[in-house]
Amino acid sequence: MSGASLSNIKGASATDSVNVLNATGVLPIANGGAPDLKLTQTLTAANSALQVPAGYYIDTMNFVNTTANAVTGGIKVGTTAGGADVLVALAVGANALVNALDAAILKRIFSTTVAQTLYFDAVVAWNNASVNVTIYCLPL
Repeated sequence: MSGASLSNIKGASATDSVNVLNATGVLPIANGGAPDLKLTQTLTAANSALQVPAGYYIDTMNFVNTTANAVTGGIKVGTTAGGADVLVALAVGANALVNALDAAILKRIFSTTVAQTLYFDAVVAWNNASVNVTIYCLPL
């Protein structure tokens, strides 16, 4: 269907076309033609890991504790196992919905050529908590 578009559908507008393309991920959202990224991981034990792809930087980090167990001491994030050079100690209580403040994220940019593994750990203890982390990344 070369040349097909929503403008050929009765009642569809150019705005409808853009909304459909954004929702399906066909239309790049960010600068330079690269799409924004949403990285997710469920954290249940020490040194759970997630990779930020080369050429992207961290925009925001969200944490959702799906249990009634607080993570004692909070969650730390580092570029090495047990490290805390990205996020020092984010308090994540029982059933918490937490967004890391911009000032709390100490390191956002890693490399344009190599993916960076991030390690998540409890500062003191996991206490059988299950925490879903979502990291939104943007292209450099």
